[in-house]
Amino acid sequence: MFIENIYASERLSPVKFEIKCQRYISKDNFKNSTYVNCYDNQKFSLTQNRDEKLCFSIDTNISMPYTLLWKVKNNGNYAIENNSLRGEIYYGNTLESFLDNPRSFKRYENISFIGNHYVECYLIKNNKCVAKARFNVIIE
Repeated sequence: MFIENIYASERLSPVKFEIKCQRYISKDNFKNSTYVNCYDNQKFSLTQNRDEKLCFSIDTNISMPYTLLWKVKNNGNYAIENNSLRGEIYYGNTLESFLDNPRSFKRYENISFIGNHYVECYLIKNNKCVAKARFNVIIE
């Protein structure tokens, strides 16, 4: 799925738009989570980090109102074998439900599959995609 097939694109200049990622670490079902800031292309261990969650959000100077859409793309043999390549475009979600929520400005994901994956975020304003960014996630 591609954002260009859903919304016309428009470039604002200058614009600040970047994805931030935090790793949620908890032994108590994430009620009292601590988090660690992550960086693009950071490597995660499937054996050490599997029970953790990643939280993606944005940092932007674009004024509200707007809608955020997210694309999560899994790659690698394990994702192929489990029919979990994904690549659809979603609204954000919440840590409590993981269900799509148009009012959420965050996207939570599990650390599930070995491979080089990515998350893209699209900012929709006035029915146009005015900004997008990509965050690469490497799981070993």
